[in-house]
Amino acid sequence: MGALTRLRLPRLGETMDEARVVEWLKPEGASFRRGEVLLEVETDKTVVEVPALQDGVLLRHLVQPGDSVALDAEIAEVEAAAGAESAVQPEDAAGAEGTPQPENSAGGADPGAEPEPGPEPGAADRPVARTPSAS
Repeated sequence: MGALTRLRLPRLGETMDEARVVEWLKPEGASFRRGEVLLEVETDKTVVEVPALQDGVLLRHLVQPGDSVALDAEIAEVEAAAGAESAVQPEDAAGAEGTPQPENSAGGADPGAEPEPGPEPGAADRPVARTPSAS
């Protein structure tokens, strides 16, 4: 049995302060996998899908279609799958002991992580500006 936790409404847009629940796509008691859409909400600009951030079971809806919900408000009770990382972690919990975080089991970088910034496209084709040295 996994940990019981409460799912909170995430920030889904830069100017979002609240959202209106449009429809729950997963009923109470349904299992879900990370990335599956749990519900749809309407922000001030559009209708947005709210994906699961971990595997688990949706135990109870805490808000219903038509409800206006504040940012970070509790929207559902979930049971996280055994061994799944918590969807909500304190900001300073990752790497709290100063140790590097492990990569995923495939040996590559975390697929959900932001990519490392690379060179600007076409940068290798442009000449490098050189300034005379003061020798």
